[in-house]
Amino acid sequence: MKSKKYAVADSGNCVACGTCILECPKGAIDIVKGCYAFCDSALCVGCGKCAKVCPVGCISIIERGAQQ
Repeated sequence: MKSKKYAVADSGNCVACGTCILECPKGAIDIVKGCYAFCDSALCVGCGKCAKVCPVGCISIIERGAQQ
C-alpha cells in the first residue's frame, strides 16, 4: 500500500548537494543531470526525512492527489 504522502523537490531552487539522497531510507531520490533532485513518488513513503535535512528547503511533503 502506498503512503498517503510523498516528497516533491523544487528543481528551480535545488542545489544538487545530495544530502536528501543520503537521508532517504527508500532510495526514492536521485540527482538529475547533476542539476536537481527528483523524488520518485512510487518509491517514496512520505517520511519527510529529506525535507528536514535539505539545506535550501526545496523539498516539500504533499498529499497524493494534491495539485503540485
